[in-house]
Order: sequence, then C-alpha cells, then structure tokens
Amino acid sequence: MVVVLEAVSQGGYRGGRPASSVSRTGPTKRGVIRTGQESAPPAIGRPIGRFRRQAQPIWMYRPEGLLMAKGGVGRHRQRSTIMKTTTTTKSVMAVLVFLLLTSLTVQAEEGEGDDRPRARRPAERIKKLDLSPEKEAQVLAILKTHRQAMANFRSEHAEEFKALREQMKAARQAEDKEKIQAVRQQMKVLRDGHKEQFENLKSQLSDVLSDEEVAKVLKVMRRGHRGGQQAGQRGQRGDRLGLDDDQKAKVKAILAEAKEQAKAAETPKEKHEIMKAARQKIHNEVFTDEQKAKAAEFREQRKANKLTDEQKAQVKAIMAEAKEKAKAAETREQKRKIMMAARKKVHTEVLTDQQRKSAKQFGGPRHRGGRMGGRGHGGRGKPEGSDE
Repeated sequence: MVVVLEAVSQGGYRGGRPASSVSRTGPTKRGVIRTGQESAPPAIGRPIGRFRRQAQPIWMYRPEGLLMAKGGVGRHRQRSTIMKTTTTTKSVMAVLVFLLLTSLTVQAEEGEGDDRPRARRPAERIKKLDLSPEKEAQVLAILKTHRQAMANFRSEHAEEFKALREQMKAARQAEDKEKIQAVRQQMKVLRDGHKEQFENLKSQLSDVLSDEEVAKVLKVMRRGHRGGQQAGQRGQRGDRLGLDDDQKAKVKAILAEAKEQAKAAETPKEKHEIMKAARQKIHNEVFTDEQKAKAAEFREQRKANKLTDEQKAQVKAIMAEAKEKAKAAETREQKRKIMMAARKKVHTEVLTDQQRKSAKQFGGPRHRGGRMGGRGHGGRGKPEGSDE
C-alpha cells in the first residue's frame, strides 16, 4: 500500500493526481514507486521522473521504505492501491490533478533522426495494441492534436501558473489562509482547463475505438510516458553533482555504450552488472574528487533515511487502520481528513528527527524526487553517472 505523506508543488504540467480521488482512480502498478524488481525492497526513494515543468516531491510511505515521488504518481487506475491527499495545503491537490491531465501529452509523430527515448515514441507503443492500420492512423492523429492542444494550453498559462506558485509560496510562509484559498481557486481554474482537454481526448478516441481499446491506448501511453520520464531525467541527474557540459557528454556516451551492451544480456542480472560497471566507470573516470565526495554524501543520506523494519511495521499498521476508518466515511472530505491524520501520525510518531528533517529539506525547493536525499521514486537510474 502506498500513501502520500506530503507534497509541496513548485509547478509542472505533467503527472500526478490528487489523492482525494484515489478511492475511484488509484495509481497503477507503475505509479506505485517501483524499482524494477518487486522482490528487492528499495532504499528510501528514487527519482520518479522529470517533467517539462518542475514539480516538488511527494513524500510517500510504503512498507519497503519511506519514498518521495514526483508528479508521476497516480496517473491511472489500480484495483488494490490507494493514494490520498497531501498534508500541505489543498492547493497541492489542484496542482497534482493539473499535472495528471498533462501526463497523456505525447509526441505523436516519429521523425527521422528522432532522438527521443524509444519509450516516448507513440507510434511504436500504439503498434503494440494490434489495432487496424486505419484505427492506428486515426489514433496517432488524435494524439497529435491533443499534444498540440496541451502545448498551446501550457504556453498560454505558463506565466500565470508560475505567478500562482510564487503567490502560494508567499502565502504559506505568511500563513495567510485567505490568500491561500484565493490562489487555490485560481489554480482550480487551470486544472479545469486541463481536465477539459483530457476529456476531449477521451471523447475523440471513443469515436474511433471501443471502450476496451480506449483503455488500452490510455494505458500504453501512460506507460510510455513513464519510460520517457526515466530516460529523460537521466540527462539531468548530474545537476546535483554539478557536472559540466563536457562531463555530461562523457556520461551520455558511457551510458549509451552500456545500453548497447545490455541489449545482448541474457538475464536481468547480466544487464544490471553491465549498467553498474558503466556507473562505476563514470564515477572513476568522469567525476572530480569533489563530486565523488558529494556522491558519497548522498549515499550516506539515503542510508540514514531508510525505515527500519519496526518503522515499516508501524507505518503499515497506522495506514491499514486509517484505510478501514476511511471505508466508513460518508464523504470524500471525511476520508481525506482521516488519511491526513494518519500521515501526520506517521510523521510525528514513527519518523526519526533526521528523517523528518530530510523530509522537510527535500520537500522544499527543487529536488529530483525519490529517496530522501537521493534517487527518486521508482526511477531506475541514479544521479547521472553516479555510483549512488
């Protein structure tokens, strides 16, 4: 079970949904912060993904550890997973929905020389659905139109949304509840605008596909979006280590070579060893001594922030109890309050001072999402080229 503990949004137009709606539309397995190996409990957090716009981390609790996710969580249904609202302000709910509704913004065409990650190329993903050539062409055309509509919407409201984020930040610092409420309402307008675009997309798909096919298209696009996030974010994970352009180019070349070698790997373990060797090569040959020290510091932070087995059991018990109480709640608001109270209890009674400090620290200005002080939410990579 995964439950959002806290989120502080700093903007963004992709991914996420307010946990208040989870009782109806919880996240899929992809949105449950996976490390790629279900049997291997992750350390605290891994990068969940980067978006065209930045979004602050969402702290999450899971039996395997304390995780922090970013905007990519909760983009579609899952029968057994529940995600609830954040413990910051209601405005975050609006922001997360706003992010969700852009998660289907896709690249609808593949041009020759397209350097986007393969996971983000719609044509390749749509082909996996075994649609007829006619339907496939129609779907790609619809996605292209949707992509342009979303791009126009983002461009039109970019400055407005940025200003609202700044206003919300100032209002929170001043503890001005009236201002927070006013800004929240303005954010809701933006959320509704994106919701309209999303509903229009589903309507257009329904005109040419069956309900089952529409569901498959939405599912495969969300999966592709996740893959694109993971691939795209690797190009920026070195930011925290202060890699210069030359270092980033070297890192990119080493990882590209490793990827080619990994394609020939016969088992996941072999592939893992290849990528591990590539990261070690980057650490030894690309990083400066100062950057190596930073990478080591990040590793120590992650170790300190891991939940103990006892903490995991406490978190699981608290959230299970809250879930049962929420089932009896009559309104969504009541359910939200129950889950918020449970998360607050976890924060105050289960976490150590160091874990609370890290949660507060990385819930602030931009952090790559993920393990407290390090890798994020289920992304498989690490700060680019690091051996973290």
